[in-house]
Amino acid sequence: MAPTISDADVGGVPFAPHSDALTVLKCAPGFFASKQIIARDGEEPEIRGFNAGMWFQQHQWPVSNIVGLWSALTALETMPNCLVIRGAPAQGLDCSRAQRRNKANYRTPARGGSGGSSMSTSYGCQTDSD
Repeated sequence: MAPTISDADVGGVPFAPHSDALTVLKCAPGFFASKQIIARDGEEPEIRGFNAGMWFQQHQWPVSNIVGLWSALTALETMPNCLVIRGAPAQGLDCSRAQRRNKANYRTPARGGSGGSSMSTSYGCQTDSD
């Protein structure tokens, strides 16, 4: 589910190792992460309400720089069943199954500090391979 941007090269600028990650939640089938307004020629716009539900599959999308962030957000524009949250999966969370979005499951990394975020090293999903 991660963006299809090349990790090796973007416009001649090589990527640094991934220093951070976006936490992307994907709604269950039939649910949408935002209100949708659908315009059709000659008709009133159709408005579909927000109905994200309670259960989400979670994904960590690595980002290294502003180009990687742009790529990820551009890819997410076309995914009405996905959203980005502030926070990362709590240590030991089983990301192989759907989880509820709550403070126990997703932790907000400490702000500030020097040398970037610790999100990708302090938090993470536990899978059978861990």
